[in-house]
Amino acid sequence: MVEGTVHANERDYPWESDEGDPDSVHVLRWRTLISSGLTPTSGLSMGTFEVPPDGVVYHPGDSVHGVRNRGGERVVIVWMFPIDTYDEVEYVDA
Repeated sequence: MVEGTVHANERDYPWESDEGDPDSVHVLRWRTLISSGLTPTSGLSMGTFEVPPDGVVYHPGDSVHGVRNRGGERVVIVWMFPIDTYDEVEYVDA
């Protein structure tokens, strides 16, 4: 590995959820993989989230955007923000 490179193995980070047991197939869950405080990084926060079958995710922003899983399996999505930690993300109601 190049010096200064950060390697994050997804399996080393626990799932989180606001909807109950993160191991349940019926909840939205996420993992933060790169973030100041977890890794020796700055200027980038990155992770994954999984949308359960028949789940919907809507993120307000400058334009309407969202995710709907109409299949029978979880959908995995990578998220990335140009910030030190995910705690710096500000969601604004329209």
